[in-house]
Amino acid sequence: SPFKIGMWSRQAGKSFSTACEAATDSVAQPEQPSNLWVVLSAGERQALEWMEKAKKWSQAIKATVDSYDELRDSANALLSRAEIRFANGARIVAIPANPDTARGYSANLILDEFAIHEKPFDIWAAIYPSITNPLAGEKRLRIVSTPKGRGNKFADLWEHNETYSKHLVTIEDAVALGLFGKDPKLAQARLAELRSGVDDDDIWAQEYMCRFIDNTAILLPYEMIGKCESESIKDDGASPLYIGMDIGRSHDLSVIVTAVKLGDVLAVLEVDTLTKMPFADQLRILVDKA
Repeated sequence: SPFKIGMWSRQAGKSFSTACEAATDSVAQPEQPSNLWVVLSAGERQALEWMEKAKKWSQAIKATVDSYDELRDSANALLSRAEIRFANGARIVAIPANPDTARGYSANLILDEFAIHEKPFDIWAAIYPSITNPLAGEKRLRIVSTPKGRGNKFADLWEHNETYSKHLVTIEDAVALGLFGKDPKLAQARLAELRSGVDDDDIWAQEYMCRFIDNTAILLPYEMIGKCESESIKDDGASPLYIGMDIGRSHDLSVIVTAVKLGDVLAVLEVDTLTKMPFADQLRILVDKA
């Protein structure tokens, strides 16, 4: 299928497998100078790590690599890139995901860990027209990721687009296929150890069993909080301060929040988390702040 989407568990070989296809396809024909694979990863580090796997695959299949170039831009990581050029003219290019850098490529495309790309809808709008240009010939699209809640383009494509070839690989699927070796008892023991080590039902469900944890269960997603952060907020001594406390009864933390009123906005100045502390001691800390 020209368009494939894979929802895979963490550490189940997403980058390893997509790098295999890009490398083997690049050397499949004696001469194909127009063949180009472009991978967009979540960031500079992920793009370079993906390219390391492509290099290893090139070595494993004894492909003749003419050159390998790596550009790191210390001022702007989004401008960094890495490129393998093969003897037949085919190329593999790895870049951090960004709508501006993605625009203009007419190539076979891999979206690596697409669920955690920044501005995924903008990236999709920038890249999709370039891979569907009929004058450039049929291009292949590979989208792979572990889920990261709903409300992103990866989840939208997986749940609502029926034209894609869809491939689900949970950690249990991967173990059954030999991820932890051929000994069934040993493999199941390692799987149980992994599950016990995670010690969180939501993390296990999303990161390893590939289930969407609905963002509506979270009052304020971290992405929303991050956009509201500022290093310039401070207590000017004139604006009123507010202190509130949420008391944890058993498992939850007790939290004291201090905020300053700036115009019609309450800006959080300080968050104190209290754990394994008698309530009398917690109350004393709250009173001291007031």
